[in-house]
Amino acid sequence: MQTKKLFSFDTSYTADCVEWCPIEDYQQYAVCGTYLLDAFVNKRLGKLFLFKNPTKGVLEEVESQRLDTCGIFDLKWCHHLINNKPVLAQADADANVVLYTLTNSLDPQIDNWHSVSNFKESSDSDSNNDENDDYIIEKVSQESIAFENYKAKAHNMCLSLDWDNRLNNCSNPSIVTSQSNGHVAVLKFSSDKMIITNNFKAHDFEAWIAAYNYHDTSIIYTGGDDALFKGWDTRTNTDAPIFTSRKHSCGVCSIQTNPHDENYLATGSYDEHVFVWDVRNRRTPVHDYHMGGGVWRLKWHKHIPHLLLTACMHNGFHILGVGSLGAQEDGIIASYDQHESLAYGVDWCLNNNDRDTHYVCSCSFYDHSLQFWSAQ
Repeated sequence: MQTKKLFSFDTSYTADCVEWCPIEDYQQYAVCGTYLLDAFVNKRLGKLFLFKNPTKGVLEEVESQRLDTCGIFDLKWCHHLINNKPVLAQADADANVVLYTLTNSLDPQIDNWHSVSNFKESSDSDSNNDENDDYIIEKVSQESIAFENYKAKAHNMCLSLDWDNRLNNCSNPSIVTSQSNGHVAVLKFSSDKMIITNNFKAHDFEAWIAAYNYHDTSIIYTGGDDALFKGWDTRTNTDAPIFTSRKHSCGVCSIQTNPHDENYLATGSYDEHVFVWDVRNRRTPVHDYHMGGGVWRLKWHKHIPHLLLTACMHNGFHILGVGSLGAQEDGIIASYDQHESLAYGVDWCLNNNDRDTHYVCSCSFYDHSLQFWSAQ
């Protein structure tokens, strides 16, 4: 595949996460999270950007909302509507999980909409460009993650999060979040707020990532700076994991279950390897891909089971074809190297009906760059 840069955007602060809304009718919206350490006041500041692509045409320009927040480490859209609205969760540097909804921008109480420009389609525009279809992000809830048994002086931070309802729609989904103190917490969404239902120590050092088994959401996977990949069953006592893998040689910082095949999941590490596992045999990965950079994020394609998108820190962004899942070519099939700094956030654009062209949004750290690109 050949990759092509379509558009870039300066996020001002260091950019580390980007997410396209997965919900049909709202897949034209994407968000990007940033943070900046203000050494003078010793506080991590952040900005949350909303981008809109109101047509299913070529990405040319963007329209954005900008919100000042605490420093952001992860963002995830809920996979289904809650109370008839898309909901976005944010993990931040003050150990908060924050919820936002997409709200109609014509609401007179909303005054923080910042328009940069408009997306334009190369063909004639259609009704999707109606201003009544413009939505913005509105904060609705915040839950602080605190642990009574954690006495360390270091400031705790939420580093990652995941929703449990990717494959099963429910009115009260759960969120799992990992923290810098090695703990993992589970929060239940109820009546427009979140309630902590479980918290436990998962790793001795930073718990970089926590993710659900989307096919059995009682199972949570975690990865830590201790180089361990672990599984936990929330139906039992979480004092001990149901398995621990030591196959990675450095910190495990990305995990995602394949949404199409219940037997497969992928892990990524600072050791520069992506492992694809068959959960029926966790002793040895089915595939081992050397990526040339620490693997900060992994995203399986929503519609194509064998495609895996990777953010590889010092070595850019890559698309993997996974042979055991049906890829004709096993290994890296596309690479994007237009960023000038650490490759951190990446996601597939879902607002696209062309199976031969994949649109991707990615962001990099010190050059605070958000870029839209295609792979064909």
